[in-house]
Amino acid sequence: TAKNITSQLKIGYGLALSKQISPLFGLKGNLLIGKLKGKTDSNLEFNSDLVEAMLNASINFSELSWGTKRNQMINIYGIAGLGLGNFNGSTINKTTGEIIHSFGHHSGKGINGYEMGVLANLGLYADFDLGNNLKVTIESAFKFTEDDNLDGVVSGFSHDVYNYTAIGIAYKFPLGQKYKRNARSESVIPPILKPTVPEKKAQPNVALEEAKKVDSIIQPLVEKKEVKEPKIQVPDTID
Repeated sequence: TAKNITSQLKIGYGLALSKQISPLFGLKGNLLIGKLKGKTDSNLEFNSDLVEAMLNASINFSELSWGTKRNQMINIYGIAGLGLGNFNGSTINKTTGEIIHSFGHHSGKGINGYEMGVLANLGLYADFDLGNNLKVTIESAFKFTEDDNLDGVVSGFSHDVYNYTAIGIAYKFPLGQKYKRNARSESVIPPILKPTVPEKKAQPNVALEEAKKVDSIIQPLVEKKEVKEPKIQVPDTID
């Protein structure tokens, strides 16, 4: 936290899902479960359980800076977002054992009665391509609470702040149609399929065929028919 309490390292774990909307912009959702710990020179110690959900927008600095000339095995992103934090813990005077501030413990509005508050997130994220859709990821971000009362110690800054740094393994699901990149703009475009026009088969002329059949029947009859010329009788002349 800011000024009065110095944060200490604690272990946590989480799950992230990301969607690259374009080569430049993306969305990233995080679920984090862990612990927070900090202390001061005056023997105040802060401890808290943490359940956090965050939605971030990301911008690919590698794409923005170098475009097609960059090493595409490495991507560096800036991330910023909002989320909800659920806290359950206390601040204790280690000298006297007195609890000077307590939060959660089934009295809050969050998960399992944790104290719930809005968080703002700002940080950096990088991934390194290992092949076969696998990546190593590194992320470090600062989380800003909505006020300066999480640890019960008032400082000169209006928010309590803690840092989250993580190393993980990511798998890229090969969903949907495979696309190819345009070498100039690096925009994602689908392959163009040329339409094929089926060959048209000649349709038989039914009337012509029927006429040929009739003609083949009539023609032999005409050839065999005898044509008789009429005889002209000249009457005798009477003198």
